[in-house]
Amino acid sequence: MKKILHNRRRSPARGDPRRHEQGTVLVLALMISVLMAILAIPYMSKLSGRYKTSERIADTLAARYLAEAGAERSIWELNFGDFTGWSAAGNQMTLTLADVQSSNGTVIGSISIVVTDPYGDLPIIESTGSVVHTGSATINKTIRVTASAPPNIFNQAVYGITKVNIHEHAYLDSYDPALGPYGGDNVRANATVSGNTPSDSNNITIDQDAVVNGNAFCGKNTNPVKRILTKGNSVITGTRMAQTANKVYTPCAIPTGLTNMGNFTADHGETVTISSSGKYGNFEIKGKSYVNIVGDVTLHLTTKLKIDPDCTLNVAAGSRLSIVLDNNDNTTLDMDPYAIITNQSHNPDTLYILGTTNCTGDLTFQTKDDFYGSVFLPKAKFHVDGTPQFFGAIIAKELELKGTTQFHYDEALSNTIPKGVTNPVFGSLVVKSWQGL
Repeated sequence: MKKILHNRRRSPARGDPRRHEQGTVLVLALMISVLMAILAIPYMSKLSGRYKTSERIADTLAARYLAEAGAERSIWELNFGDFTGWSAAGNQMTLTLADVQSSNGTVIGSISIVVTDPYGDLPIIESTGSVVHTGSATINKTIRVTASAPPNIFNQAVYGITKVNIHEHAYLDSYDPALGPYGGDNVRANATVSGNTPSDSNNITIDQDAVVNGNAFCGKNTNPVKRILTKGNSVITGTRMAQTANKVYTPCAIPTGLTNMGNFTADHGETVTISSSGKYGNFEIKGKSYVNIVGDVTLHLTTKLKIDPDCTLNVAAGSRLSIVLDNNDNTTLDMDPYAIITNQSHNPDTLYILGTTNCTGDLTFQTKDDFYGSVFLPKAKFHVDGTPQFFGAIIAKELELKGTTQFHYDEALSNTIPKGVTNPVFGSLVVKSWQGL
């Protein structure tokens, strides 16, 4: 009997409340966990969706900004003619920039650019920015820009309306005067050679050992292979293309209101200063004489300009001279190989040789000194012969650079206008439309 009672005291009663409490806590914990999971799953799902949306928005914005950066770069390079690294085909130029990085070196994406009609009056830029989004999938955004490129007068180094001939050993390049004088790091490859070249006999010809550091453009709807001829080991470093539109140049206006000064002659070693504009028949410098131009002077010459050996026509620093040739005789420009034309400013925008509609001769330019000036003779044939270095730009009906001419195009001339040249429009590209696709 004692043994039985002892065993009962050691066994818990069936209705022990502690067992019941343990089961209730477990059930409550499970219920709370399930409830929290039910509440958390939609929130997490929503949060994940927002994260993905934010990520896509960020990648979309990055692609758009890349596209805009590509468009901005294209506009800059169209304005300044620096197409290093671009590819040309037909009337399009293309550039791909892979692995574009942020300032901290993180790769953002890539840019693909196509410029249609880059040298026309309405170039069209399509720039696409691409960003890797998930896996191999990318987000692409495209900007299309239509720009207006007003025709400039001297937006190329040399322009022969019907014919260009670059003779043996001639050398053409460019420089930017904003960077300082020509030379050293300021030797650039933007010496574009252009012409309308409308027939088989009128081409752009680059002879043996001649070098053109720039592009070459022949007439509209003509074949660059047939119209741009390179001989021997001559070199054109840039692109060869046909123009989208041939250039039409209006000759210089005949000056009006100038005092008729008759004929002018400086002789026997005399020094003469001219500080006012005038209309002249013959303008001759001979006998080792020196004519100094001071101020803003226009010389309207109805017969000819003649400079004999060791005679000098000097444009003083800070002055500007426009020589307007208004005669169709081949001796309108009569210069001895040892004649001297100096421009103390070393600025081609301060010395112009201009031709009116009457200037239709076959003219030869030569000087034993370096020449800083620009030539606009849209009705005449123009030959450069024996000039050591020619700084500036030339437009003529036919153009010939002879001998060892070193021609350096002043890029700043693309934003200048010769006095008396009517109705030109000049300046940088103007954005006509900016559209996101």
